[in-house]
Amino acid sequence: MSADPTRTTMPRIRLITTVVGLCLGIGTLGSILIASWRHGLPDPIATHFGTSGPNGFTSTPWVIAQPLIVAAVCAGVGAALLLSDLPRAAAQWLVGFATGMAGGIVTLMVLLVEGQRGLADATKATFTPWSILVAIAVGAALGLGAARLVPRWRDALPAVDGDEPVAQLGPEERFVWTRRATSSAPVAALAVVAMLPLGAVAWATHSWLPLAAAAFTLALVAVMWSVRVTITRTAVSIRSAVGWPRITISLNDIERAEVVQVSALRDYGGYGYRIGIGGRLSGSKGFVLRSGTALLLVKRDGGREVVVVDDAATAAGLVNAVCRAG
Repeated sequence: MSADPTRTTMPRIRLITTVVGLCLGIGTLGSILIASWRHGLPDPIATHFGTSGPNGFTSTPWVIAQPLIVAAVCAGVGAALLLSDLPRAAAQWLVGFATGMAGGIVTLMVLLVEGQRGLADATKATFTPWSILVAIAVGAALGLGAARLVPRWRDALPAVDGDEPVAQLGPEERFVWTRRATSSAPVAALAVVAMLPLGAVAWATHSWLPLAAAAFTLALVAVMWSVRVTITRTAVSIRSAVGWPRITISLNDIERAEVVQVSALRDYGGYGYRIGIGGRLSGSKGFVLRSGTALLLVKRDGGREVVVVDDAATAAGLVNAVCRAG
């Protein structure tokens, strides 16, 4: 794909075509390769290994179909998520992740079957953990390569970066400002992207470990799905829906508040409780549950806390009014 830095809209059709083509191409190649070994493979084939050797078996035709099925799952989820408007960084991550997962899983399947060529009885098959490392390396390389194919376009961002509003408050006027900051649908969809391939691996290998990883991912999403931001004349409190994690900052410790525009993937490398990885937000930390307008608290000790929340301008104005009055 050629770069087009003047483009202002997401090239959705090109991105969907890319992720579907790459994933299905990887799956098709894996299925063709296993099919070419068919006459030299045991039937059924060992597809799950325990500490004492193979303990799960699958018929050869089904094993041949599995790489294409897994790749189709990755392609379908990736294409569905690309139907939403995304910043380029998110699109790169999505295309790379879907392609990398397809490549890694298919590679692992191919290596598992290749080790059984020439065996008459699959109970004598062995599995080396090095195959997992090879699969991870191949998946990472394919994912990075796929991400580089995403064309450039200019993300439209509101011009609110660095604003320092100040609300009109009386000297002793009390107030309570509170908002719930929630994750967006694309964030939930990205979690699905992470869990579906794990489910596909569990289904293909008859292993519970990928399901445990998927359950852990789901638990993290649930914990970090929303936070409650509360500002009073004395403190700023940010608390997750389950009560932890929680941050409370005294307004005596805050120098000023700013309104900034945050791109979760570009500025923080992901979603949740994050640390800024580049640009003017580098080193700041806080709750980045989605991209958008955020409240940035600059503390007197040099630390910076951020939370992406609706009506951040009002929140910053109240904090600045108290800080300047004090």
